[in-house]
Amino acid sequence: MTGAPGEAAKTDNPKTLVSQRLYEAILSGELTPGQRLTEVDLAERFGVSRTPVREALSLLESDGLLEQSGRRGLCIRQLDHRAETELYLYRETLEGMAAGLCARHISSSEIEALRELLEHERLSLDDPGGIVRINRLFHQQIARGSQNRYLTDALKRTAIQTTLLGASTLNVNQRRATAYAEHLALFAAIEARDETTARALGEEHVRSAHRERLRMTLTQT
Repeated sequence: MTGAPGEAAKTDNPKTLVSQRLYEAILSGELTPGQRLTEVDLAERFGVSRTPVREALSLLESDGLLEQSGRRGLCIRQLDHRAETELYLYRETLEGMAAGLCARHISSSEIEALRELLEHERLSLDDPGGIVRINRLFHQQIARGSQNRYLTDALKRTAIQTTLLGASTLNVNQRRATAYAEHLALFAAIEARDETTARALGEEHVRSAHRERLRMTLTQT
């Protein structure tokens, strides 16, 4: 499994860098579900040879983000409405559990790490790309704070699958402000070690994102 989208690349490995840039392009809406991808076009786009592009495409295909579509070749996988609903319901359960366990186990240093991320988020409210990355880091920090490796792994896989929904809901101005307010409330519950409230807020945060996703879909039809 490749690194979850939003994780900062900590390597100069061309394959890893191309994979991360592909994730970011899907999250930003630059590349869309159903779009055909070719080694030649991507190599030109990213200024690399075809070898790391081929390796990156293989990684994304193994993660279930790409699929062979007959004569069209390799395309970004599309999720239907049922799959989208199931994915958000699964995320709701996982994120709520992670928030509750984080409130139970979080250390003082991890609390400060979350506080710092929230400050970066506040300063990035007018930067869709920046806030998408910070949002991922915020939720990854909560997952780590849960101190449950199986849950953390499940959340990483879910984050990868969420990429298939297309452009992040955080590209919407109002959603960025709403998500930030939800993060502040979630952080307050975690800092207070209020496991019940943290879990409830974690679940509602995902439901709120799903409502925004449905609004985005309606405006595009």
